[in-house]
Amino acid sequence: MNDKKIAAGKMATLLMSIFGISEMAMAQANTAGTRGIEEIIVTAQKRAENLQDVPITISALGGSILQDSVISKTDDLSMVIPGMQMTRQIGASQPFLRGVGTQNGAAGDESSISTYVDGVYTSSMFAAVQNFNSIERIEVLKGPQGTLFGRNATGGLMHIITKDPQHDFSANLRASYGSYETLTTNFYATNGLTDNIAADIALSYVNQGEGFGKNLITGNDSNKADIHSRAVRNSWLIDFSENTQGRLSLDYAERKENTVIARQLAPGSIGADGVTTYTGEFYNVEADIDAFTRARSWGASLKLTHNFDMVDFVSISGYRSSNTFGLLDQDSTPLNLIRADLKVESEFFSQELQLLSTYESKLQWVIGLYYMNETSKYNPFKLSGLGISGSTGAEAFLAYPVQDSQSYAAFAQGNYAITQKTNITAGIRFTRDERELVIDRHLDFGSMNVPLPQITGDESWVEPTWRLSIDHRISEEIMVFGSYSRGFKSGVYNTSGALDGAVGPVDPEILDAFEIGIKATLLDNRVHFNASAFYYDYTDMQLTQIFQGTVRLLNAAEAEILGAELDVIALVADNLELRFGLSVLDTEYTKFPGMPVATANPAGGNIVGVRDGRGNDLIRAPDYTVNLGGSYTIPIETGRIAMAVNYYYNDGFFWEPENRLKQDSYSLLNAELSWSTLDERLKLSFFGKNLTDDKYSYQTSSGSFGDFVTAAAPRTGGVAVEYSF
Repeated sequence: MNDKKIAAGKMATLLMSIFGISEMAMAQANTAGTRGIEEIIVTAQKRAENLQDVPITISALGGSILQDSVISKTDDLSMVIPGMQMTRQIGASQPFLRGVGTQNGAAGDESSISTYVDGVYTSSMFAAVQNFNSIERIEVLKGPQGTLFGRNATGGLMHIITKDPQHDFSANLRASYGSYETLTTNFYATNGLTDNIAADIALSYVNQGEGFGKNLITGNDSNKADIHSRAVRNSWLIDFSENTQGRLSLDYAERKENTVIARQLAPGSIGADGVTTYTGEFYNVEADIDAFTRARSWGASLKLTHNFDMVDFVSISGYRSSNTFGLLDQDSTPLNLIRADLKVESEFFSQELQLLSTYESKLQWVIGLYYMNETSKYNPFKLSGLGISGSTGAEAFLAYPVQDSQSYAAFAQGNYAITQKTNITAGIRFTRDERELVIDRHLDFGSMNVPLPQITGDESWVEPTWRLSIDHRISEEIMVFGSYSRGFKSGVYNTSGALDGAVGPVDPEILDAFEIGIKATLLDNRVHFNASAFYYDYTDMQLTQIFQGTVRLLNAAEAEILGAELDVIALVADNLELRFGLSVLDTEYTKFPGMPVATANPAGGNIVGVRDGRGNDLIRAPDYTVNLGGSYTIPIETGRIAMAVNYYYNDGFFWEPENRLKQDSYSLLNAELSWSTLDERLKLSFFGKNLTDDKYSYQTSSGSFGDFVTAAAPRTGGVAVEYSF
């Protein structure tokens, strides 16, 4: 017992040194404070468990923490999730976790970091972009989750869990107005309708009246994060009987923006017109059209749970439909060289069945079946401009790629208590993915269309994935664990390669992960100290090359990732909480003979080729990132004052495998100062994002037309009023 106390004391001393907290201050907090850190419940293993008891590295954040950190949408999560990079391409979400992610954003492709909403997989990377409202919590599971969550969770997953409807009436209205004439309103209400039915509704609206910059050619505003955005979600919680419960959720979202698609030439790059260069102003562009994306998605999900005497039966059904239109100036110059009109449509259905043990036993298990069907297409994929007319004589090239995908899986996982302090977990999943591609295409000469040869393809892959882990309780407060797991991302056709016929398919990605970690709950539950170290063996990762306005998809050969993470919460006093996160990565392509490279062409644009990329760093994998946040409340006679700050530092990373285009290091600082009444019904807030006004990119890319930068948002701020009924 003495050894355990000494170990805990050493760990506490380390934490205090990290935060700069003196021993005297911690002692005062211990004597003054009576409460501990609120228990965080997660569903990483398909059942509700305390975060500190799960042998998986997880970052979990409640809705209140997201609001205090001024995290309003998925794009902002990098600031509070160690090891996560949130980037975008033409409106598609591209999360990277520990250096693992998907560079392509074409129709039918899916991210290596899966997104789930209330247990339902979101296949479309366009639909994965979400503004937050009615959020109960967000769980980010790190490392392959191929057993319980399956395909396309190579590097982990993000699970957004919304609030359950309640029988007691409550409602909340929040409105804010801020920089660049940005108006935001969120409304949430819930109530019981009968003894066994409760419902809720969540509404969200965002409108940005002024852009961050200008299009110097058209004179119009550019870089608007939300030209307009609106969303509605409606959920019904139904108790059919004492043992049977259902939850039906309906949602619709619409978003129009041009921040993630308006781009300009990077400094030092000459445009394909041989004249245009960097504008000199980060948020301005110089294009012959005003680029934008407009995305609409809607869906429904139904979760049914029935409790038998010894097992729970769970059925999760999901349906989603989405369409996105993007207008892009591919050359990003005043010359109409290549204009892309891209309409992406997707229709998705999934069904999952689970059986989970509920009886008292040393063995806890879950088994299940999964089915998914998706149709994704461009309707159409259209390229026009001088680049098309000069090479073909036609006004435009049009293609109608349709990719049908089906996935079947069976999985099982068990957790067995070897002793009271030691558990082993073993799980396996078998997945069969099928893809079928048909591309009709033609040249448009205005008065007539000339058909081109149809492109077809049909391919399937069968992959096993697994997880093996062991965890041991050194004491009631400290758990250590080790794991070996495999994940894969399905093979896929390149629907955006219709112009030159480079459609693939590419092979599946495979990732083997080895990880050790510690989870410690210290000082009477006033400090949570979670740390992990990992090694990834990564093969056949899917990367892109942009050539003559189209995207080519390819497999890199082999890579290795070595890293460590730290995630700490410290309740220094009842009214002061601190959070600290650290991610450290060392990455390398160990074999990559055909790596794409782009060399500046003095006449304009780039000359595209290949070379050996062995020894280069992986893309979007900073050597280290740091996030530090805190919240402090001060009781006063009229209520309370609360202050919250969240700081993020990124050491910088490479955008392309050739390691030529680099995102320099940058810092972000968000803060909120609020006053609320004693009954907490009324709240007035002042908030700011990117208060350091650092300039960084959502997306930087290279291709035959040059190097391009897509600007992320500058410093913004505003005032918000919130009222709870």
